Amino acid sequence: MKVLKFKDNQDYWEMVEHNRFGLLPILLTIQSCLGSIAVCYISELEELPQIILLSLVAAVTMGANGAAIAQAPMKWVVLGFILCIITSTSALIDALII
Repeated sequence: MKVLKFKDNQDYWEMVEHNRFGLLPILLTIQSCLGSIAVCYISELEELPQIILLSLVAAVTMGANGAAIAQAPMKWVVLGFILCIITSTSALIDALII
């Protein structure tokens, strides 16, 4: 619950916005690598839902990358990063279990 405590803290978001150009390359690299690893394992599945899961992971990863590259507010970028990590990790676990 400590993570949620920062969502309305204006000083925290000002600090994150100040460090934008240091954080963006790190966030972009992590989410792109994790998304591509998930897509690699999903593409090896031989089931019909493979396309749906592959499209979901690719769309969320590209959306998060697009928000970061378009210099959207850092709240959006961080939200997209978290959504991308959750989606890619869930899909990767699903692909490895099946």
